[in-house]
Amino acid sequence: MNTYRYLPRYSYSGPTFTDPFREELSVEEQTRNIDLFYTDVVNQFEEFGGVVSRNNDGVVSITTTMHEQKCDKLVKSILNGLDLFCQKS
Repeated sequence: MNTYRYLPRYSYSGPTFTDPFREELSVEEQTRNIDLFYTDVVNQFEEFGGVVSRNNDGVVSITTTMHEQKCDKLVKSILNGLDLFCQKS
């Protein structure tokens, strides 16, 4: 089993080409989306037999048999849906 770690974060740099109407999230919305990221990761990866945890610093660890590229792709789709980015560690 492999363990991959992600630190979700929010960054606003204005509207983008793919989202020209993007608006900055409030602090409450940012916190909610980061919490939802953890919940969504748990829901997605438990289906594949993965184990998900989050430490006090907010780093989400995913232990799974899934290949790294597939794991990254699934995490990216969750992040995109919540208007978040992540730092992989």
